[in-house]
Amino acid sequence: MKKNYIEMIKKELSKQGIVTSSFCRQNNIPLVYLQRMVERKQLYKLTNGVFTNDNAFTDDIWLKQKINKKIIFSGLTALSMLGETDWIGAVTYCDGPKGYKVSNKWNIELKTDSKYYGLGEIKVKSPEGRDMRCYSYERILCDLIRRREADYDWAYDAFENYNYYENRNVKELKSMAKKMNVDLIEFSKRGLNLNE
Repeated sequence: MKKNYIEMIKKELSKQGIVTSSFCRQNNIPLVYLQRMVERKQLYKLTNGVFTNDNAFTDDIWLKQKINKKIIFSGLTALSMLGETDWIGAVTYCDGPKGYKVSNKWNIELKTDSKYYGLGEIKVKSPEGRDMRCYSYERILCDLIRRREADYDWAYDAFENYNYYENRNVKELKSMAKKMNVDLIEFSKRGLNLNE
């Protein structure tokens, strides 16, 4: 019985709105089927090896993480994903494990730190409702102090707004600070109320 490769591709598209050439290779689907579907305007190429059936695909932030599987959104990008800033920037801030590389084409500012990579990782939804990973507000604040970025204008807002953050977790902030060797006095200096 001959496999219906196009139906397999369409089924994958229905899951997340994209299909990758690596999916095709893993499922023994000849890549020529992707090429034919692009020629027939049944698929649109988003980037190398990534295709969609929607020529108006808008979930770029999710796509960056889908392609660069080990990145975790951090800093301003993570604050935006948590709904705590309306910042929309040309650069996407994220962390990756030591030695991890991403394509410059994606305009990603990547920081690598194997010691703290993944600490404070949480799941959030992309603007289109897809699962993504970013750092918690508590991790973002610890990073600001640890990376000496606490004097940026947006950082002042981040510290001030944490006092009113709906999911504020001072116990978690203190625990995170201890794990990352961040002195709690630094939070107090920036107006954070550390009372639970």
